[in-house]
Amino acid sequence: GCTSLTNVKIGDSVTSIGNSAFDNCTGIESITIPNSVTAIEDRAFFGCEGLKELTMPVSAKIYNSEKTFKGCVNIERITLTKGTGVMQGFTDDYNSDYSTYYQYTPWYLSRYKIKEIIFEDGITNISDFAFYGCDRLTSITLGDGLTTIGSYAFGTCTKLADISIPDGVTDISNAFYGCTSLADVYYRGDASGWCKINFAYLSTPMYYADHLYFNGNLVTKVNIPNSITSINPYAFYGCIDITSITIPDSVTSIGSSAFYNCTNLKSAKFTIVNNFGFAILQGCNTLQDLTITKT
Repeated sequence: GCTSLTNVKIGDSVTSIGNSAFDNCTGIESITIPNSVTAIEDRAFFGCEGLKELTMPVSAKIYNSEKTFKGCVNIERITLTKGTGVMQGFTDDYNSDYSTYYQYTPWYLSRYKIKEIIFEDGITNISDFAFYGCDRLTSITLGDGLTTIGSYAFGTCTKLADISIPDGVTDISNAFYGCTSLADVYYRGDASGWCKINFAYLSTPMYYADHLYFNGNLVTKVNIPNSITSINPYAFYGCIDITSITIPDSVTSIGSSAFYNCTNLKSAKFTIVNNFGFAILQGCNTLQDLTITKT
């Protein structure tokens, strides 16, 4: 109830924040919770309606999180640090309905205010539904070391126009379902890493986006390196800038819809593979030259 409190500094020796510690401290606009904190108790930040910026470790266990940050309705900027482990899940243990999962995140009540999210280096996973429904979100920074972006993690973030995905990510699952404004996808790697990512229909960022960049360069010609043995489904789905594809004989599997709706594709060259997925070149209506060889 310290309503005039505006500045809080929490030292690195602190490991937990107790019940109602900052309950109804309505004047706090920014709070940084250090990586040493592993537990945030019930009502710790209840009613902190002035809070606009939150920095906290992804691994901090939130107890009864529906009340821990209840009343924090104006958070605009979130920075997540590594902490002591992986990002905790926010699932309601008593209800498996997907629509209630994200209600147990600290920022749930601010989901219509959040504009920026920063994941610092070293965070390996983003939990399912973590930022589902943040429909004013325009900026996401994903740090190096990330490997998994969980199901619906950024689902229906309808204002998100671009995303930069670090090299090393192997599973995107249904992360970007409903991100209808996505236009540009930047991958901080090359084709050898991109082909290994597990995507899903309607959730690959390229289902909505048109332009794919590798290491800052627009992808217009796809030359799969010899180190690759398979191209995962939906890898280059809807990449309208691609004009040519060259796939080496090291590739033995091409997943479903791998080049679906690459509407400016003019030439493709590959060898017969053991496993052709469904609709690999469907929608590639400008294709003029197709070369298929046998090893």
